[in-house]
Amino acid sequence: MRFQAGQRFAAGEKTSVTAQDLRVSVRSVERWRRQGIQQSRHTQLPAETRYPAHHP
Repeated sequence: MRFQAGQRFAAGEKTSVTAQDLRVSVRSVERWRRQGIQQSRHTQLPAETRYPAHHP
């Protein structure tokens, strides 16, 4: 459910719409957003993208 919320955040969907569709409180969705649910998409990137080589 949180992954779905993260996808919706990335798409720019309003918190109230996400909460209603997922049948959870607006407060829960706000908390998920603050906790960085959007990072769930980041962890699916290849390691090279997440941790680029350092070139001084």
